[in-house]
Amino acid sequence: MAGKVLVVDDSKTYRAVVQAYLDMDSIACTCAASGAEALAAAELEAPALVIADLMMPGMDGIELCRRIKSDPKTAAVPVIIITSNKDPIWNDRARAAGALFLLLKPFAREALMKEVTALLGGRELAAPKPGVARP
Repeated sequence: MAGKVLVVDDSKTYRAVVQAYLDMDSIACTCAASGAEALAAAELEAPALVIADLMMPGMDGIELCRRIKSDPKTAAVPVIIITSNKDPIWNDRARAAGALFLLLKPFAREALMKEVTALLGGRELAAPKPGVARP
C-alpha cells in the first residue's frame, strides 16, 4: 500500500501509542526507531505523512525533517514533530526545517488525529481490515 504514515520515535512506547491512535481510525502506518531507519523506509516508499519525535539519538527530528524536505521524492511530505520539550525555540526550529506542526507530549488522541486528518486531506490511507479484500 502506498502512502502510509511514517511514525518515528526512539521510544517504543510512543511508537506504539501513535500506532494505536492511527489504528483506531484505520490509518495505515509503518514505524521506525531512528531517523536513519525512517530515511531508509521513506526511500523505499514515500510516506503520506511523517510523525517524528524531536529528540532522538543520532539524528533528531529537526534533521530528519530537513532531509525529508531536501529530497525531491519526499519534499512535499508533511511532517509533524512531537516532543516533551516545552521550550518555544523548538517550535521555531521545527517550522524552519519544514515541519507543519509541533505537538507536545503527552498529547491527547484527539489533538494528534485533528492534525493527521487535516494534513492527509482526505487521502485514502485506510489499513485493510483483517479478512477483507480491498478493491
